[in-house]
Amino acid sequence: MPELPEAETLALELRRTVVGKRIVEVRFREPKALNLPPDEFVQKAKGRVEKVQRRAKAVALFLEGDGSLWLHMGLRSDVGKVPRNEVPPKAFLTLVFDDGSAFYMDKTFMGYAHFVSKEELPVRWAESGIDPLDEAFTPGKLKEIVASKPSQAIKSLLMDQSIIGGIGNIYSDEVLHAAGIYPARKCSTLSDEEVKRLQRAIREILTSAVDQGGGPEMRDFRGKVGGYKEAVHGREVCLEHDSPVKKISFGGRTAYVCEKAQG
Repeated sequence: MPELPEAETLALELRRTVVGKRIVEVRFREPKALNLPPDEFVQKAKGRVEKVQRRAKAVALFLEGDGSLWLHMGLRSDVGKVPRNEVPPKAFLTLVFDDGSAFYMDKTFMGYAHFVSKEELPVRWAESGIDPLDEAFTPGKLKEIVASKPSQAIKSLLMDQSIIGGIGNIYSDEVLHAAGIYPARKCSTLSDEEVKRLQRAIREILTSAVDQGGGPEMRDFRGKVGGYKEAVHGREVCLEHDSPVKKISFGGRTAYVCEKAQG
């Protein structure tokens, strides 16, 4: 399930390979994944890519002139950049560039491709909360966020994209494990020291996952598989502590908990 590290990996790959190139052709399989009528989307999504930036779990290609193309891998997506004649035949989205190369998203589930005009950009940008890899995401900032939601479970807070952008089900389990915090605890129960520990764990886990190219479901454009291995999420035994992992449910969410580190 792509989250911040996987989106950042995609942004880095696109920044490396498509900035300065012109999108000359756009193909798609599912019109419902677009935010504009197909003909209008195809017309507006063409143009020279000036920069690439990640926002939460989405990647934005800023085009010369007016607007940006926002890509979201959803719950699953294979991505790649190949010669235009090597794109998978049923790709979810294909962007063909003026040098004959093409970027594609394939096997995408609940992803999207949106064109966002300059006028719409501030609103779209504000839909996501603070980026946890931003310098402004300090222990003091996280303390403010936690204090603003005293009755909310800490895992739910971490996954609220309007508050903190980019952390989902997998990495919330991983950072809470690293911080030694039980995911169902209410924010009001966290001490200042625990909040500091959590902020540090968020930065360290996400940075490590980005450095490793995301999790094993992610491949870069050269076919290298992401090297990050979850310590607790989806496991029966904790990779770090060699102790049992239990799956719990609370408030409509599930979480994986290491009995030794978070019991």
